[in-house]
Amino acid sequence: MSYIKLKEKIKKGQLAPLYLLYGTEQYLIDEITQQLLSKALTDEERDFNLSVYDMQEQPVDSAVEEGQTLPFFGDRRVVIIKNASFLTGAKGKDKIEHNVKVLEEYIENPPGETLFIIIAPYAKLDERKKLVKKLKKRGRSAPGGFI
Repeated sequence: MSYIKLKEKIKKGQLAPLYLLYGTEQYLIDEITQQLLSKALTDEERDFNLSVYDMQEQPVDSAVEEGQTLPFFGDRRVVIIKNASFLTGAKGKDKIEHNVKVLEEYIENPPGETLFIIIAPYAKLDERKKLVKKLKKRGRSAPGGFI
């Protein structure tokens, strides 16, 4: 899906439960993320229903567990995963051990009340990885980095 089509869908309120935003255009990734947040949560709901995880500091298991939790005082929960380097072919960058099996299982059947956004600010993802294939199949898809 192109960047413009993705913006149109967000504007119409057609939100998917899973997004993968990747590429080196950080401005575009930030803009889409902010549009998703503003469409999914009010300012009051953000305190209780927005969780942001940095994969260089926290394991992916924690984020997935949060994604399976029901929203508190709202209709939707938003979970953002930043720096998802486990989607690339780079070795040795992570200090944290990630159990990607948990994320693979989550992708198979994401809860409808959770908006799960994975941000990978890298030029390329490792297309050979099972997790990357599942994300591209299940998430919103777009050339140039927006899924």
